[in-house]
Amino acid sequence: MFMAKKGVFVLLSVIVAASFAAPVGQAKAACGNVQSLCNGLSVQSIGKNRVCISSCGTQCNSVQIGNNVVCIGANAFSDCTNIKNLTVPKQVQSVGDCAFSGCSGLSTITLGTGTEEIGENAFQNCPNLKTINIKSKKLNADCVSDNAFKGVGRNVTVNVPKNKVKSYKSLFQKKGLCKQAKVCGRF
Repeated sequence: MFMAKKGVFVLLSVIVAASFAAPVGQAKAACGNVQSLCNGLSVQSIGKNRVCISSCGTQCNSVQIGNNVVCIGANAFSDCTNIKNLTVPKQVQSVGDCAFSGCSGLSTITLGTGTEEIGENAFQNCPNLKTINIKSKKLNADCVSDNAFKGVGRNVTVNVPKNKVKSYKSLFQKKGLCKQAKVCGRF
């Protein structure tokens, strides 16, 4: 589905259903009912039974998420050990279970203003994660899964909207963030 080229993933096909894959030239025609385009392909979500790039290992050090992707599904980037920084665009509403699990090289991740859900173990086994930027003001106990921040080191800094520091610090600690982690108002 993907091909690593000079450290950047190039989307070669899009999975429309579990049993159907369309090559680049046919993807747009095959997915006429999908509304968004990413790298010339019709893509609305990344993850399980959709477009998934898990286990890319050291082949990839840069991923660009298209402007119309609204969901990052379960295990979407799991075990992509060489990705250093990742920005999730503002229109992405959901980050699935274990979405970034095992991204041992990941040091900074930014979740945009549209993030409404963070799945279980989303950042598990990311020992080098130093900065999590969460620009969304929409998170609460019902939409952040248990253990969403389990496995994030104590040296991480979580930057959040200025008016959400107290509530997000409490929420994220209940969802697995280490008590020694810093939660700061930045946005």
